[in-house]
Amino acid sequence: MKSDSRRIRFLVSAAAGAVLGFGAEKLHLAAGVWALPRGAGLPWWIAAVYFFGLLGAGLAFAGIERRAGARLLVSRRRLVGEIALFASLFLAPVLLHTHELVLTAVVTVYLGFRLALFREPGDLGVAAFAVGVDLLVEGALVSRSLYTYPNAGWTALPLWLAPLWGGLGLGLRRFFRVAMGEDSANA
Repeated sequence: MKSDSRRIRFLVSAAAGAVLGFGAEKLHLAAGVWALPRGAGLPWWIAAVYFFGLLGAGLAFAGIERRAGARLLVSRRRLVGEIALFASLFLAPVLLHTHELVLTAVVTVYLGFRLALFREPGDLGVAAFAVGVDLLVEGALVSRSLYTYPNAGWTALPLWLAPLWGGLGLGLRRFFRVAMGEDSANA
């Protein structure tokens, strides 16, 4: 019975993340972080990509955590900080996307600082997984001309994308722990 409850929480968490991700991408589109082909409306498949991406990420993070051999515990109090950091990372492109090198430096310093000073067992694997999956998915979508990054000056994908998703992956790992009821309640 507990296993069914965990599966439902897992699916609901991915669905909620897909809705939030769709809304965040709507904001990114409006701000000019990325652009659709002329005349195209915001596609529904963005929510599907988030949903299936979050399902895969949740499963991968659990596997990475098992291999790391230590349970990550996230207090509810610490979760407030995680939410603030996650929201700041997601909003950073809205404010800085026209300054690719500045945004790259900001998110790279954040990721490096986080991994150097606050790393938990498995965090390197989580960050690497998040970066790899995002670059594969976004690279495929951009190469098919489904959207573009108008301010990417060096490659089709902006330089800041990889460290941004490395940092976001660390937050997602912690969100899944809490959503699955595996936090440390009062720590």
